[in-house]
Amino acid sequence: MMTGGESMAVGSLITSGAALIGVVLAKCRCIYKRDQEGNCSPACGFSDKPLNDHHEIDIFEHQIDDTPVLIITKKT
Repeated sequence: MMTGGESMAVGSLITSGAALIGVVLAKCRCIYKRDQEGNCSPACGFSDKPLNDHHEIDIFEHQIDDTPVLIITKKT
């Protein structure tokens, strides 16, 4: 049976571990690129900044009935 101090320590460890996992997952970024033959090559990494590699896609923002809509198309 655990004492009050032991249960607090276990609770603290569980909370710290969950927070650490959350930070790691929040910084994980993945991107998918296509080579000249059209093969997809995914890449993942960790960063505080978003991956803004738009060399293969165009992103347009439009309003439809007062709702912002993003339209993503492949560059030709």
